[in-house]
Amino acid sequence: MFKERIDRGLQLMVGQGLGKGLLGGSNAWLAVGGLAATIRFLRRGRKPRKLVERLAPGEKLEIVHLLPGQRSRR
Repeated sequence: MFKERIDRGLQLMVGQGLGKGLLGGSNAWLAVGGLAATIRFLRRGRKPRKLVERLAPGEKLEIVHLLPGQRSRR
């Protein structure tokens, strides 16, 4: 619930910033809108990868989690 409120507040600030900044000529609102847009972009994060694949009988699936900076052994 808290995250949704922050997201909604940032969305409103982006809209106000663009409206009053670009259309109204206010540099302060333009800065607020740009900062809010940057925060929204950075909060999105990376989405998890999804893989859907059917395995034939006898096949196996290996799941490997690499830490940042590690390389695959392949």
